[in-house]
Amino acid sequence: MVDRYLCKLTFLLALAVTLLGPVTAHATPKMGQPLPAFTVATFSGQQVTNQNYSGRVLLLVFSTDYCSACKQAVPSIGKLAGRYGKQGFHVLGLFSGFGWENDDLKKYMKTYAVTYPMALIEQRLAEDPFGMRSVPYSLLVGKKGMVAGVYYGYSEGTIKRIEDQVEKLLAE
Repeated sequence: MVDRYLCKLTFLLALAVTLLGPVTAHATPKMGQPLPAFTVATFSGQQVTNQNYSGRVLLLVFSTDYCSACKQAVPSIGKLAGRYGKQGFHVLGLFSGFGWENDDLKKYMKTYAVTYPMALIEQRLAEDPFGMRSVPYSLLVGKKGMVAGVYYGYSEGTIKRIEDQVEKLLAE
């Protein structure tokens, strides 16, 4: 009876793998590791790479069109950018919207009063090198290009943890 059960289970697992395709593991950048290289174009057409932020503290904020928490986080992230911007802190929003174009992103930024630059990206770009599995998702990067924080979700507590880390990184 157990052998028959295991045989059925093995068959079902093999069928699932065949139908669903291979499972891809997305590696989340680890603390102390270099930020994966990237090149994106902001909605205004400016080409931006990770090298643009060399010697600066950077918060990459990943969001999507369907994420209500992403929209709620915008004012708090904007305040951080305003408070620490002159000290070398920068925010770059990386936005994934199915079928979205720059005009759509521009409207989103106006509707939610986004004060930091944003770029449209394909979701696979966020998943593969950056390990995004849910949104909002943020990576904090120190002046030497090393990941200093990985944050999932939005709450005032998360924003406070990001701010505390930003202050430490700016002081280095």
